[in-house]
Amino acid sequence: MRMKVRTRASDEIMKTRRWFKRSRVGVEGIAIVAFALAGCDQGAVPDPPVRPSDGILDSPALQAVVDLQVAGDMYGLIDALESDQGVVRARAAFALASLAALESVDALSAKLGDADPTVRADVAFALGSIGDVQVVPMLGEALAGEKNLGVRSRILDALGHLGSPTSADVLLSADLSAQEEPDRAYALSRLGALEGVVHDGLRDRLIEGLTHDDPAVRLASSHFFRYQGGLRQWVSRAAYLRLALDSYERDDPAAMHLVHGLGLFEDFMNASRIRVWASEGTDWRIRADAMGGLDPMTPSAQILIDALDDPSVNVAVAAANRLSREALAQSIAPPIEEWIATNPGKLGVVAPLLVQLAQLERPEAVFAWVAAIPPGDDIRWGVGIEALSFVGGEAAVRALASALSDPAPKVVASALRSLETRWDRDRATVETHDIYFDVFVTASTHPTAHVSDVARRLLSGDELRGRALDAGLSVDPVERATSAVSTSGAPPAVAASVDWTYLAGLGTRPTLELQTSRGTIVVRLLPEEAPLTVQTVTRLAAAGVYDGVPFHRVVPNFVVQTGDYVAGDGSGDPGFTIPIERTQLDFGPGVLGMANRGTPDSQSSQLLITHSRTLELEGEFTAFGWIINGMDILDQIEFFDVLERVRVVPG
Repeated sequence: MRMKVRTRASDEIMKTRRWFKRSRVGVEGIAIVAFALAGCDQGAVPDPPVRPSDGILDSPALQAVVDLQVAGDMYGLIDALESDQGVVRARAAFALASLAALESVDALSAKLGDADPTVRADVAFALGSIGDVQVVPMLGEALAGEKNLGVRSRILDALGHLGSPTSADVLLSADLSAQEEPDRAYALSRLGALEGVVHDGLRDRLIEGLTHDDPAVRLASSHFFRYQGGLRQWVSRAAYLRLALDSYERDDPAAMHLVHGLGLFEDFMNASRIRVWASEGTDWRIRADAMGGLDPMTPSAQILIDALDDPSVNVAVAAANRLSREALAQSIAPPIEEWIATNPGKLGVVAPLLVQLAQLERPEAVFAWVAAIPPGDDIRWGVGIEALSFVGGEAAVRALASALSDPAPKVVASALRSLETRWDRDRATVETHDIYFDVFVTASTHPTAHVSDVARRLLSGDELRGRALDAGLSVDPVERATSAVSTSGAPPAVAASVDWTYLAGLGTRPTLELQTSRGTIVVRLLPEEAPLTVQTVTRLAAAGVYDGVPFHRVVPNFVVQTGDYVAGDGSGDPGFTIPIERTQLDFGPGVLGMANRGTPDSQSSQLLITHSRTLELEGEFTAFGWIINGMDILDQIEFFDVLERVRVVPG
């Protein structure tokens, strides 16, 4: 295995390609250069590969096709496949990708030979989205005869979504150009890691790709080794991963996937390598992924403790998450306690560490942290209440009870829910009844009706009712309140159809300015590929509902998530959903997508942004924009940082 040697010129190439998505040639044969990943400067970056504009904002005929899509009219879209206009046929095929109905496969397959390359590309995209493996032979034949590189790229991508060993055979045997090799590697990685295809040739080709001269091929190949789904295929070949990793320079992005993969199973042969990359990887993603493979019960513990002070908050969070994943030796607790005491404001790092200390039965740090929370700070109280849920005893109950007097309604509601949960657990133990009785009696006179009603209901239970009556308290049962105290007001009306006049006013290149507590992120939106999603999000933004909403989820080298303007913690229900709009924008770094509740058509207001290419999101979530300014700000976002203001800018 030879060491890669790079010149100054090749280093400059790496800077622009390091975080690139794969290159792709458009359906008209024009090369579209993929955009740089996070880690670049905060200026504008080139546009990523997206579906070529078809002028839909000015075309009633194309708008009618999308209206059929939003209405779920599969048969109307199938009819539109027979239009004499290529742009209509293409849009109909593209729309069928979002419906993902097996009944449309035959009609789509018949268009693989369409004279218009845009139609052929969209048909391939739709067939991949639907996932019927019966079309694999047809796609293989189409690939063999296809000359347009843009269409070929779409076919390769579709084959990667069709979970059949035959897909792997087609991909492995295809005669491809050098620039198509990243496409092949991504498709094979998806097949093996996410579609569950077990195939020796697939595995061996991707192992070979780990040391390819093209860094884009190395990066695409390395994705396979990141996911648990491919582990059993390559674990017996782990020596090849180690050799590849040893050949990489410390900035090679493929390293993040290999250190993550090697960390998935316990092997002393991996430990020293992962420690090196955890300390020396030059990109935070590499170091963050390495943290997950360190064993805190070994000398790696000190690396994890040191990483709490890493310049990248994501690395620090990854280290904290690893330290909190399992029971630790008591000797690790003192440095954790000291770190929390000196860094109380780093909530994303503090939160898992407090939980770990609670589980180690060292609650003093939890109580000290809670006692220092200023009144009205619902975010810090959220962290504290979560940690208190792991602490037993009277002191924890009293700490939660103190939150009931906080001026922030969210704090009161969260503390009340936690007390209810604890009481359900503790009510069988008679020794706990005194403290809960005191807490609920005090809460029964709370000025907030929801709190007092719940307290009276709890006092009316069999365990406490007699004592309450003896004390002369009124404990007539009342109905449980249906929800916590609301702080958001009524949500703005969300349309179930596309308002084309409104979208035309936004233009083809609108942006969303996310003014966060860390700085401003500017996102270019895709109204032509995801019109209903863009309409929904921009109207919510214009109504101001996103202003002041926290980032309630930050997973290092995966996503940041925000947009829950109802509850602020990801549990809120704004009272509407919109269907998925599958787009041809991959979930590369800095891509804006819609979160959902586990099903494609359960999207509402919540947004996610990816740190790096994330294959498992593609096809399952709507990708509808990407960062054009502020990638460095994205990398700084912490748990419960805030969207201070969101502004829509037509363009």
